[in-house]
Amino acid sequence: MVDILKALMEQRGLTKKNTLTTYETNMQSAIDFFEDDQFYNKAELKIRSELAGSDLSTRQKYAIVNIVIMFKLHLDRATELLDAYRNKLSDQLKQETADKLATIKLPSYSTYFGKINGHMAETQPQKYIVNMLLKLFGFRNLDFFMTIVKLSGRKKLPPGNTNYMVVRKLKIELEIRNYKTASSHGIKKLVINRKENSLLYKTISDYYASGHRFLLSRRNLDSIALNSISKTMLQMTDGLGTGSIFKIITKHYREAGEMCKLQELAKSRGAQIGSTIENYNANDSS
Repeated sequence: MVDILKALMEQRGLTKKNTLTTYETNMQSAIDFFEDDQFYNKAELKIRSELAGSDLSTRQKYAIVNIVIMFKLHLDRATELLDAYRNKLSDQLKQETADKLATIKLPSYSTYFGKINGHMAETQPQKYIVNMLLKLFGFRNLDFFMTIVKLSGRKKLPPGNTNYMVVRKLKIELEIRNYKTASSHGIKKLVINRKENSLLYKTISDYYASGHRFLLSRRNLDSIALNSISKTMLQMTDGLGTGSIFKIITKHYREAGEMCKLQELAKSRGAQIGSTIENYNANDSS
């Protein structure tokens, strides 16, 4: 089963380890739900009926029906009924997201980012840097898992899948290679100019000079474990999480009518402007 899944993933160009792990998890969920490791042999109507009558969440149903469709297509079997059911689940997910967003109460942009100031830069540089990157670029969790290096002249970064923060004389360069939507949007190359963001530049430069080689590091300067990144980012954002902070940012620029800024944020986040507006409009009255 896993070998078949890997072959399917390679055919689709989905080779990232995290993506494969997600699909393996969804495949196991299908096996557990149907109590059959050949769930893909079940009739479409039977699959739809069993899922529809279950107490699984809409998201769980969507993940399972998606993996079933993948296997059926691989075996050249019909998927019309399941395609229609998946579309229905997709619409339900969108509505559930909208309903959830309507109930979220978050601090205002000025309230939250008013705390991200010079005092924090001096006393909590890591937290300051993380929140400023959120403010400027709308990053997701994985974007922050980056190595800090110092380069001069025309020296270039080594190849690979590492995210880098490069300290140069007049600017900070960010090269984000490993992130959620990298397969669709490619490597993100972003710049923080010393002149435009002097405090952020100084804080990053001093952070590096103090011995930090990873943005998300422990007290002993070692990098945090990748599987603890969600917990770390909650600590960095006062328990809100990067998704909620991005909702605050999106609301701020929507209400200000600054759609060009939202377009820039969508690009630096690695998202489409449509999904950015649709999924991150908490407390928006417009």
